[in-house]
Amino acid sequence: MPSIRSDSVYSVSEEAAQRASGQTDCFTETEGRHVGVAKWKISRFSGWMRSCLVAATGRIALLFLERKQAQLYTIQPARSLIPRGGNAASTAAGDASITSRLLHPATRYVRPRPLYSNRELQWSERPQDVPPLELYSIPAAIATRSGVVGTLDGSIIAESAEQFTVNRHEPDGFIRVHADRFVLRKVRAARMFPGDSVLLANRHTDNYGHFLLECLPNARLLNEIPDLADARLAIPETSNPALRAAFHELLALAGIAKQQVVEFGGNGEIGVFERLFYASPITGHPTWKSETAIRFCERLAERAATPGARSPGAGLLYVSRGAAFKRRPTNEGEIIEMLVANGFDVVYPETMSVREQISAFSQARIVVGILGAAMTNMVFSPRHAQVIVLIPDSITGHFFWDLASLKHQGYYALFCRTVSQRRGYGDADFYVDPHDLQAALALAHRAAGRADAGSVGAEAAIRIVGRADLGLG
Repeated sequence: MPSIRSDSVYSVSEEAAQRASGQTDCFTETEGRHVGVAKWKISRFSGWMRSCLVAATGRIALLFLERKQAQLYTIQPARSLIPRGGNAASTAAGDASITSRLLHPATRYVRPRPLYSNRELQWSERPQDVPPLELYSIPAAIATRSGVVGTLDGSIIAESAEQFTVNRHEPDGFIRVHADRFVLRKVRAARMFPGDSVLLANRHTDNYGHFLLECLPNARLLNEIPDLADARLAIPETSNPALRAAFHELLALAGIAKQQVVEFGGNGEIGVFERLFYASPITGHPTWKSETAIRFCERLAERAATPGARSPGAGLLYVSRGAAFKRRPTNEGEIIEMLVANGFDVVYPETMSVREQISAFSQARIVVGILGAAMTNMVFSPRHAQVIVLIPDSITGHFFWDLASLKHQGYYALFCRTVSQRRGYGDADFYVDPHDLQAALALAHRAAGRADAGSVGAEAAIRIVGRADLGLG
């Protein structure tokens, strides 16, 4: 593949900003002006040339994939594609076969029952198994923006397709032509990525919460694995400018330079990677989450901490969905009035930077909020914080119960009567019963007081079981 770098967009935009603010060489010393102008022209020409090369290689990739259109693909576990001896010792870019390395052994944890629920559910307290996390190095790979990974010789990585196949859906980017045979959908655009790339994508990436917990933690690989120090992070392109800004702010907090990030997948584009590093799922939505994701987010909160910053509302937060068009309390005004009277501060995450959101949640003792992406910020809240989630009664909402369990937080499930089913599953507006909310608040204040005093009851405990305890050696 041609040696092409994907940072031209960043370098040109940075230079334009510097020129506008008068910080480039050609607007400083008079005697250096001509040299500065020459440098700018060369840089501008280089950026244009890079753009032409990217467009040309995209066309080449498209033609290449069109020739692969009739190829049959089968779903195969990644480990079954590894030749004998393909282990952690061989993940260098020169290898021509799929290899793997273990990132984290299998674990198990137990979720305690919610401290409050106004609805009888089967709150299962049986142990939850978490599979081992593995990193696969795949040469000559293709990937869709939903994180489905394939090889050019006709295999779809089962771990990447499971997010679709678990519900008997076709993997994104493929069409079923037989019981276990697939072909590529009509490829509208393609783009080649030379060198090493680490994939940060799944079917829920167009959601702040899912990106935070399910994709972003794999950014740590660039800092933890020496072989990947010069690799790029491949993330899905999004048309939502606010979401894109949040993604890049999170990546910056994780220590990733913007020159290390490439975006792909817009308008159905397929990414063609010289070597793709694919990490097995770090969560199984909504059933389980790896403690690795939780620890990563906790370190992220430490990075984002502002010394001396004070949380609004003395650590009592109500998280509003603000301008959201779905899943809204019809009596939110009444609820806000009640909570403000009890010392709560109302936050609107869509109006805040990522750093501001982390700051607010990281000092929260009690969080009340509506089931939705912004509530995933509770991963930044302290252990033993109390979390009250308002949930439409048409769904169960176990995602946040699971998250609270891993964070050792008290969890309160407040199911609310839906008032309209005109929207999709779980997206209807709902009515919050003030009496139920008061009951949950009373319990939360009591538990928060015990936590502040350093006496947390056994109901908030969680047990992580090691590999040896699972009998896995």
